[in-house]
Amino acid sequence: VPLKETNSSPLLKQYKTMAIFYRSGFAILTLAASSHFSPRILVTAFTPISATLLRSCRSPPSPPYRQITPNNGKRPHALFSTSSDKSPIREKIRYIAGRRALVLHPSTTPQTTLPPLVILGGMAQSISSWEFHLQHLCSVRSVMVYEALGQGPPPPSEVCSIDGSDVTLEQYYRDVTLERQGRDFWEVVDEAFYDPDSYYRQNFVGGDGSSVLSEKQVDVAGFSFGGRVAMAAATLRPRRIRRLHLTGVGAERDEYATVVLTSWKEILGAHSETHADSSAQWEVSETDIEEECDPELHSSRCTARLRAFAWCIILSTYSEQFLASAGPRRVQAWVDGVCRYNTEEGLKALLMQTHGSVVHEVGRKLSIESSEQNANLDLWTPASMAQRIKTDGCVESFRVVVGSQDKMASPIQALKLAQLLGLSNNDCNDGIQESESLNRYFRVIDGCGHAVPMEALKLWREDVLEFLAKCIDFRGFGIQSGRHQSRDSRRERPMPPFRIWSMFFALGITSLLDI
Repeated sequence: VPLKETNSSPLLKQYKTMAIFYRSGFAILTLAASSHFSPRILVTAFTPISATLLRSCRSPPSPPYRQITPNNGKRPHALFSTSSDKSPIREKIRYIAGRRALVLHPSTTPQTTLPPLVILGGMAQSISSWEFHLQHLCSVRSVMVYEALGQGPPPPSEVCSIDGSDVTLEQYYRDVTLERQGRDFWEVVDEAFYDPDSYYRQNFVGGDGSSVLSEKQVDVAGFSFGGRVAMAAATLRPRRIRRLHLTGVGAERDEYATVVLTSWKEILGAHSETHADSSAQWEVSETDIEEECDPELHSSRCTARLRAFAWCIILSTYSEQFLASAGPRRVQAWVDGVCRYNTEEGLKALLMQTHGSVVHEVGRKLSIESSEQNANLDLWTPASMAQRIKTDGCVESFRVVVGSQDKMASPIQALKLAQLLGLSNNDCNDGIQESESLNRYFRVIDGCGHAVPMEALKLWREDVLEFLAKCIDFRGFGIQSGRHQSRDSRRERPMPPFRIWSMFFALGITSLLDI
């Protein structure tokens, strides 16, 4: 409680002077240990006059995406942009090789030519899900995020065609297998970066980029379904992927994840023969079917099935702590985002063709493909692709990241995938998963569910940047414990000089005024 200014007793003045020195020492220690200069941390030690002056010289607050940690109790930022206004980033979205994509380049030409970074999101994600990462990832390299076939809003009529003929969404998504996704990946990459007329090749491939240009290499960061698409691309052309960062991908599905996937298929009608009698509850009104669709605003049919699927996938892929800190309103906004940027037809096709046995709906009946085609499907499981990638030995390095509370790709299954990629059992000791000889890593993020890139934005982004920049020795770093960075990394970031001098200047003035 501030002392009254009207009391002029010498003893009180002396006491007040000592209190000011105590307050100053408390403030110095607090600010030195804090990465955010805010007067709110001084409430218990300073008078209102002091807080007002300190507020005038504080550094700008951290943006929302830097404040989110898995277990700090803060409300997370939106996973989808709920604003109707188009952001400057979203206005750059265009179709590349028939896929909705966003390409960002560094503001200045880097001294060293680095391969572009391609980001591949999860099954029900869109480009909007990655807006908070892109500005940070494209500081020294070109970055592209695109929506694979089956993801994203319904394509325009000029794209939704086969051999020049207009088709329905069901026909357009007839083949969304991982093999097809891998071929599409390289078509998009070649047109976006290595076409002779591409902006990247003309402006960002210098004299030192001859190897990048000759090999046409890229770095890839894939999450969940996007991670399996990245592995399919690496299986088809292993020499063209330099480094592969996988998040939320396991060698196999455990029992719980299998049950969750079955529920998703049931919700979207993949087993419509079993539930033909109860299909009336999923009927869509004529107004919903005839409503015109804006790809930027909503999906083709925001049916009850699609909304139920959105709720189910969010509850299954995010940790309980994260959802509790978000609150019902934000979760509702995320559900709206899934419905706005996805189609029921595309998600259903992805579930049937990339998550288990291949099935095609013929009228009201489902027919399982021949055993030969099912055997071909087995060639594109994560475990099979990992073995083929390891055999080729062309990809320079890998990292497998997983949340400790991941229900869809458990840490055990993620570790199995890392071992198939080349992680030795002898390197998994004392909680440090590392293989220096083969330069492949495995990492568990404590307190996160399946969606690590969305729950721990900064931590995941820094992990990707560090992995791509150099092959880091994580000895002593170990498994994260709900923090964005290690103590060593925090020590390496000193307080800016402006903050130090402004702090002492403010403390000197406030001490004189308080006395």
